[in-house]
Amino acid sequence: MYGAPCTDGRKSEKAPGYISAPQQEVMDYIQSCMHAYIESEGPPGNGADTTQDMNDEGGYDEGGSVGAGSPAPLKSQLISLPTEGGGFKACEFVGPEIAAFCNADPDVMVEPWLAELLAGGIKSGARIDPKEYAEIIRRLLSAKMAELTAERAEHPLGMFAVWKEVDKIQRLIIDGRPVNEYFTSPPFEFTCGEDLSRLQVKLGHILQAAKCDLSDFFHCCEATDALRKYFGLKGVPAALLRGLGVEVPAECVDRRGYTYPRLTTLPMGFGPSPGIAQAAHEAVLYGKEGTGSEHARQLEPVVRPAARWSGQRVPDVESAEASKPHALVIDDLIMFRQVLPRYLAGGVSVGTALASVLTRYDQVGLRTKPSKVRDYDAVQDMLGHTLDHNVLRGSCSRYAAIRAEVLRVTRSGWARPREVERLVGKLTHWLLLHRPALALLNAVYAFCHTDSPDRPRRLWPSVKQELSDAVAVLPLVRSDLSRPVAEHLIPTDACDTGAAVVYTNVVEHAALRQECARPRRTMRPPDAPIEPWSAATNLAADFTASVDSADWHVAVRCSYPPESRARHAHINEKEAGALVLAIRWAARSRRTRRCRLVVQSDSAAAVCALRKGRSSRPGMRRQCQKIAAMTLAHGITAEFRWVATDRNMADQPSRGFSAPGPCELGPSLKTSKGRSARVQRFDSTKGYPGEGPLRPFWSPLLDGNVKDSSRKRYEVCLLYTSPS
Repeated sequence: MYGAPCTDGRKSEKAPGYISAPQQEVMDYIQSCMHAYIESEGPPGNGADTTQDMNDEGGYDEGGSVGAGSPAPLKSQLISLPTEGGGFKACEFVGPEIAAFCNADPDVMVEPWLAELLAGGIKSGARIDPKEYAEIIRRLLSAKMAELTAERAEHPLGMFAVWKEVDKIQRLIIDGRPVNEYFTSPPFEFTCGEDLSRLQVKLGHILQAAKCDLSDFFHCCEATDALRKYFGLKGVPAALLRGLGVEVPAECVDRRGYTYPRLTTLPMGFGPSPGIAQAAHEAVLYGKEGTGSEHARQLEPVVRPAARWSGQRVPDVESAEASKPHALVIDDLIMFRQVLPRYLAGGVSVGTALASVLTRYDQVGLRTKPSKVRDYDAVQDMLGHTLDHNVLRGSCSRYAAIRAEVLRVTRSGWARPREVERLVGKLTHWLLLHRPALALLNAVYAFCHTDSPDRPRRLWPSVKQELSDAVAVLPLVRSDLSRPVAEHLIPTDACDTGAAVVYTNVVEHAALRQECARPRRTMRPPDAPIEPWSAATNLAADFTASVDSADWHVAVRCSYPPESRARHAHINEKEAGALVLAIRWAARSRRTRRCRLVVQSDSAAAVCALRKGRSSRPGMRRQCQKIAAMTLAHGITAEFRWVATDRNMADQPSRGFSAPGPCELGPSLKTSKGRSARVQRFDSTKGYPGEGPLRPFWSPLLDGNVKDSSRKRYEVCLLYTSPS
């Protein structure tokens, strides 16, 4: 890309004769990013993976996609279950909005006839040996996570397992698809790597993180009686359970000799379970400052909800909470703080903030995993990523696992669409650290979209290429949290004949910093009305910039050659191309390189595509890939925002004017030639020069397929506009 010499010493014909300082800087940055993953363990670099047979069915290895998170045959001895479940009445801590799901209130339920229709067509669970199933039920009963009844559930739930550690530990998942049809989705405040990448570290400071993870949190949350009737499992012969030493009461056995277990804790696989569990966790930690029940509000807060950093809300960047935020994801709590390097704490002793959290867990009867309780440190694993001295990146172990799986799939040439879908999910989780990198993926989505996801298919060449490219780019996908926010606001615009980029420094830097930290979605209060989507409310910045031409400067102004491809491209692609020009301009200056930028455009289509990170349209995807390449190479994080056309100062430069300015209302007519030509406003009601007023078009042929109301409206309009 930058004219670097090839491995064999050759150079591209288009490469320059020497490597400039910016090019050398980019190459050094790329090598520094890759250095952390060079020594990571993985499959051999040459030859086929030893776990596959290249001679069977074109190289496809049946069941060769084994890895953490992949489905596994149920083995009762490998299932990870606590010694004793329950003990935490989560529904007593949540607020009234979540309590409605705990009590199965009709307000949060789907219409019964519709739920019955949908649930009746779902076959729950996977095939399992009866003895293995009975052993799993025995373990659930001994852990006080299930109870026996003589009544068969209307829609019995099945179960399956996924690998937690391959060949060692399995995670039990209840196939709750039938019961999920009865419930709506509860509100859920989610946090992922993309949200944490918006953290801003002060100059000269080091970000430290402390974390704790609740042990078997779902298995500890007791289900209410209203929910238990939906958690009925498939029946098991009572004699089989008695043979395993389980005492089965006679009143819990039906006339066929079957007993029907049902879960007494929140199962993994039940749709509202994450929302209920996280709401209870929030209520326990926030106490009287949270939105929990009366019982929860009697507790003192151990963390402040104003310092919550999530995908829906963040604290003000100038506030004290922004320097010590925290993230809460179901059973994980991550607390941050910024310290100067000379104040870095040594040792592994638990700090005061973390100690108060652990005390609260003991107070309410929750257990933590000692191996996942870590005090403040500059290097910390969290949510599948690694915080390494202000840099948030993917972990080396995860990179080795993804690379091994991609090599296995691409070398075999065959794969199930469901396997590729799972692999794309892992890649997406990593690529969200730098959302423009999602532009690498396109054909994989079409490959996974099929009616037979479990049938092996030959991999398309485009799918192989995209998976290989994604693995090659993963080391560059990271977020430097100490990256400053540039003081420039950069609007762009494009028209049929050209494009332009302008910038200004008059916007307050605090407003730009807050815009770079703002989440993709803002949290709406429960009592607030639902407003329809609009570009002004959902895509625009929270500040209003000046429209005085003296405050703005033209950075880029270009015109498309008459016969060029850009001249004949769609306007949305041209608008995205103007954003590419803005990133390219920013990459050339030290004031904006390795920074966070706020870039504006008056095209909602272009802004939406780049905020999403990718587009299925070839032209838009090409522009997204250009932005991904430049932002990855130059360490730029761009926040794309929409701006109204009448406030876009790049509008007039894109049309050939030398001075920045917004769009004039309506078309304009020049009364003289040259750049200093005087512009007159055009009144469309008077027609063009030499014409009379515009008249609506009407034809008798329209009478056959026009509604009466529309025809009368046109007739009235024609009557008033006809010459007298």
